[in-house]
Amino acid sequence: MVLMTHRFSAAFLILSGLACSTAAHAQLSQVHAVYLLPMGGGLDQYLATRLVEMHLFQVVTDPKRADAVFVDRIGEGLEDKLAELYPEEKKLDKEAEKEKEKEKDKKDEWLGSEGSIRVGSTNLQRGKGTIFLIDRRNHTVIWSLYSPGKSGTSTDVNRNAESIAKKLAIAVKGTEKP
Repeated sequence: MVLMTHRFSAAFLILSGLACSTAAHAQLSQVHAVYLLPMGGGLDQYLATRLVEMHLFQVVTDPKRADAVFVDRIGEGLEDKLAELYPEEKKLDKEAEKEKEKEKDKKDEWLGSEGSIRVGSTNLQRGKGTIFLIDRRNHTVIWSLYSPGKSGTSTDVNRNAESIAKKLAIAVKGTEKP
């Protein structure tokens, strides 16, 4: 019985991972133009070069023309920057937030004050080597990779950008239909 439950759990985890992976790939296939926020060591400059060389995405200098944004950190600072770059979308977010607040009030009303669960907030900072591709419309992570450079030399940063672009190319090709 325990073995059967274990096999079921393993199969469920594999299928869940595939479903999440498929959803991420579907989002990735919709990205055509990207904007790069400044990254540590000038990685954004090298990565932009590699993305253009490999014809992965169109790199744009106007964030409003981008489908997604490359960043090397997530958290409150990123949310503030995205609100600055896309103020029209912040207005839509505020409307969605009001709806969420109404739903929360209904839930709190049902649970009562003692049944509420308080969740602390965290502010994720630079991960030193983690790259994220963020959907600019819904602020979800479409793709990410941990790829720390060995040093801050231009040769190493360029090599790291090339490695990132190659791994991204594999993910992008996985989204293309044969």
